Amino acid sequence: METFTTREGKTGIIIDKFRFKKDKEHKQSISWRCTNYQCKSRCTTDVQLSEVLSFPTAHNHEQEDDRTIQRHQVRGAVKRKAEESVHERPLKMACTEVQCYDSLDFNDAKMLRQSIYRARKKVMPNLPRSLTETCEILQGHQSSILFNINSASSIIMFATPETVRFLCSTKHVYADGTFYTCPRYFYQLYTFFALNNGMYVPCVFFLLPDKTKQTYEQMP
Repeated sequence: METFTTREGKTGIIIDKFRFKKDKEHKQSISWRCTNYQCKSRCTTDVQLSEVLSFPTAHNHEQEDDRTIQRHQVRGAVKRKAEESVHERPLKMACTEVQCYDSLDFNDAKMLRQSIYRARKKVMPNLPRSLTETCEILQGHQSSILFNINSASSIIMFATPETVRFLCSTKHVYADGTFYTCPRYFYQLYTFFALNNGMYVPCVFFLLPDKTKQTYEQMP
C-alpha cells in the first residue's frame, strides 16, 4: 500500500496499481472507494494507514500503468513543496521531484509546472490589478518600508530605514537600471547600490514608467 495526494489535497491510497480515495472514516478504520467513479471497488485500512484490513473488491477496469501512478504521487509531493518553498523556480523543483521516479522524464516535469503555479496561487497574496492598487499595497507596509510616490510621473521609490542609513554611510554609491525584468505596470527597475567590502548591496529601488531623461530627472 502506498499513498498519494488527490487534486483536492487529500490523502489517497494505492493498492495493486489501483487508486482509492477516502469514503468514510471510523474510530479504528477508514473505508476507501476506487477513484474511478464508475467502479464500485472498496477496501478498508486502519487509521494509521499501516495495514489493509479488507482487501479491495473486484474492479471493473484495468490497472493504471506505472507512469500514471507515479504522476499522481509526484503531483502531491510537488504541491506540498510548492506551498512550503515559494522562492524556488518551478521547473527546477519539478525536475528534482521527477528524478525520484523511474517512469517519469523531463516532459512530466514541464507538465508539473502548472500544478506548482496553482498551488502557490492559493497561498500567495493576489497581484495588484492596477498602478493605483500597487500604491495602496505599498502604503499598507509603511511600518517596514519607506517609499515615495510621485503620482504625476508614476515613479515609485522604496527602501527600508536600514538600507537608507547604510547607503548614506558609504563612500561609494552606484546606480544600475539594466535589469531584464520589471514588475507589471512599470518599464524599468532602477537601483542604487552601496559598495561594502567589495560587495554591491542594493539599497534603494525605483520603479519607472519609461527611460526618458525627464523621468530620470524626476526621480525622488
